[in-house]
Amino acid sequence: MPTRLTRRTLLLQTAPSLLGGALCGHVAAAGKLLDEQSPEAKALGYKGDASKVDAKTWPKWRPGRTCANCLLYVGLPADTQGGCTLFYGVEVKAAGWCDLWEPKP
Repeated sequence: MPTRLTRRTLLLQTAPSLLGGALCGHVAAAGKLLDEQSPEAKALGYKGDASKVDAKTWPKWRPGRTCANCLLYVGLPADTQGGCTLFYGVEVKAAGWCDLWEPKP
């Protein structure tokens, strides 16, 4: 008699490989910074130093808004750089900024 596949069984069987893949991806990205000249960075106005953002070009920018206080930033508060949910495989500067900045709750 075939085993019935349930959501719970599927989650229990795939969770270890998904978690392992996510951890490996983060470890591989550690230290590799997003290039400000990359097409993705340019499209979102990313700057590694938020004080260098052109406010006329990017009107959502305000003083004090940085990657470190953005909802999408996954680094720790004391980190100088960390991951961002927008840019896979690279890190962003904590002092940086892009146009999709959203405040942390």
